Amino acid sequence: ELSKCKKKKLERKIIRCQHLIERETNVLFCTDPTQNIVICNAGLVSGLTQECLIENFAKYGNISKILMIPGQSFCFIQFLEMESAIWAMNEINGVLPIGQNNGVIYLSYVTSLPDYKVDDECNMRPPGLTVIKDIITEQEENILLNLIDWDKNCDNTAQSSMKHRKVKHFGYEFYYDTNNVDRNKPLDDKIPKECDMIWNRLNDLKINIPYKVDQLTVNMYKPGQGIPPHVDTHSAFESPIYSLSLGSDVVMEFRNGENKHCSIHLPQRSLLIMDQESRYEWSHGITPRSMDIIETTNGLNVFKRLVRTSFTFRSIRRNGYCDCSYKNMCDTQNNIVKNISDDQTALENSAENLEAIHVHKVYEQIASHFSDTRHKPWPNVEKFVQNIPPGGILIDVGCGNGKYFKNELNIAQIGCDRSENLASVCYSRGFEICTCNCLSLPFRDNIADAVISIAVIHHLANEKRRIQAIEHIVRILKRNGLALIYVWAKNQTRQDKKSNYLKKNYDSINLIQELKIEEEKFGNNSIPKLPIHENRTEFKYQDMLVPWKLKESKINNEKLDTQVNPQIFLRYYHVFQEGELEQLCFKVEGVEIEKSFYDQGNWCVILKKII
Repeated sequence: ELSKCKKKKLERKIIRCQHLIERETNVLFCTDPTQNIVICNAGLVSGLTQECLIENFAKYGNISKILMIPGQSFCFIQFLEMESAIWAMNEINGVLPIGQNNGVIYLSYVTSLPDYKVDDECNMRPPGLTVIKDIITEQEENILLNLIDWDKNCDNTAQSSMKHRKVKHFGYEFYYDTNNVDRNKPLDDKIPKECDMIWNRLNDLKINIPYKVDQLTVNMYKPGQGIPPHVDTHSAFESPIYSLSLGSDVVMEFRNGENKHCSIHLPQRSLLIMDQESRYEWSHGITPRSMDIIETTNGLNVFKRLVRTSFTFRSIRRNGYCDCSYKNMCDTQNNIVKNISDDQTALENSAENLEAIHVHKVYEQIASHFSDTRHKPWPNVEKFVQNIPPGGILIDVGCGNGKYFKNELNIAQIGCDRSENLASVCYSRGFEICTCNCLSLPFRDNIADAVISIAVIHHLANEKRRIQAIEHIVRILKRNGLALIYVWAKNQTRQDKKSNYLKKNYDSINLIQELKIEEEKFGNNSIPKLPIHENRTEFKYQDMLVPWKLKESKINNEKLDTQVNPQIFLRYYHVFQEGELEQLCFKVEGVEIEKSFYDQGNWCVILKKII
């Protein structure tokens, strides 16, 4: 029990927090117990998760609701019974160290939870989606699970792309690198006849099976593994697609754009049917975590994931052409190439030259002026660096001017950058720095406790090079070491909030203004033609050139007359779709995703080296 002195200090801290929370939410605090508790000093911003709350609060009683508001450092818990809230308050307040930097949390009662609606949640299922519970019996489940000896029958080709889970194909092999099949290369292994029981059950339920199912992919997932959000390639497969869950329950996330999001519970032995809109327009994926939370009439139900095996059945589209009504996601009908990564040959041949002209050369020319605009660290990156234990080694890959290095940190700080001019700026500030390419880091294996790579990998011009950069980051990490990676996101608006990139007005900056320019095609014979982005607007393409204009600045110490000779530089970027960065990381061996999140127009992951 806290002493009187500590109780008074705790009360003062809670009162300070209450003023902030009242301004943000208009909730009413009260001294009398209720079933509603606010955690005053920990929330999504501080890295608190629903799983952590469940783990620490569920022991006191059934939880009916958890409310975590994006961008806030507080959150709310509602118990079914007031007695549970009282018990939790007495046991946890000022004691439980789950706050930022393992600080204790401060609790208070509120009369009710704020009327806050999470923008991207929906209660309805995606149209065309069906979940049939207990499509097979427990005995039949064991029969299907015993069809595959994972020690002998795992597909080597698939494993080369999906190193974090075991895969087996029947009928046709599914190529994860292209999300497609080769119709001209059927496999000797056909779909086992034991699977016919599923189609017999659907016939009994009067559910139409419009096409012959001729492709089966079996995946085995360990607890904590997930699936990046994706839409199955339209031109490859017909509709519907069937997915059978064996061995464990799981929650699958469905999204349509930024504002439609549904979490669908898939019980063990259930069959998921994705047809029409749910198959063609909604992405589906599974968040990598070890437990799932399901909201029921009796409160929140938490279950730990077990080893789950999925049987995904598809029908090959014979003509390779899709004429569906969902053109935004249709690879056949979308005639404008919005992602030059589709042209693998062009990128493989030109990636190095493209980066040399539109990344390396540009940053050498704008280095000093670029540095002048890069002083304030990203808060989440700064927090990551500050959490490195004393005596640890930090390597910043693509450190620029070294803005994340601090003299007061009790760690070794080493930076590297491809630009000699940016490296010189960092060196002039007194930090250790070397010049190198992120595709070939000049450091020993297993040397770093932590690595950061902020706004670097999105300058690499094809997937192979992006994966190579991540592999080098993992190579230099010690076992259990952490890496933080930031890349630019294609969607710069999330939950109706614009990123700083869209909101920022560079007219107020003295040295540099990025040029607005109408979309046009730009290129030469040695690199693909790329669209030029119109600054301060949402990205239309994943691969493009972003203009940078020097305004009344100095290049090589010569004053420019921008009216006569404006200097425009075009930087290459590949902006990332949601889930794309995680998908790259899944293809790197010896690492697991500790956390993934969105931060001011960037997709971010924290990786942990496990071997």
